[in-house]
Amino acid sequence: MARVLIVDDDVVLRDFLKSSLREDGFEVDATSRVSRARQTKYDVVLKDIERPFSLDKLQRQLKLMGLTQAA
Repeated sequence: MARVLIVDDDVVLRDFLKSSLREDGFEVDATSRVSRARQTKYDVVLKDIERPFSLDKLQRQLKLMGLTQAA
């Protein structure tokens, strides 16, 4: 099964997504910090979009996580 990382500062939403995905059989880690993505390889990263939205900031964060593009 796919390994999923949830990155969100909203603990209620983060815990809800984590529980829901685990019930469906996914391996799930959840955190409020993007830096966690560098420590483990994930198949999917779900990340909240910060406001105001900045494409440059999103691209920097993806680069930090070792990703080159978003789906």
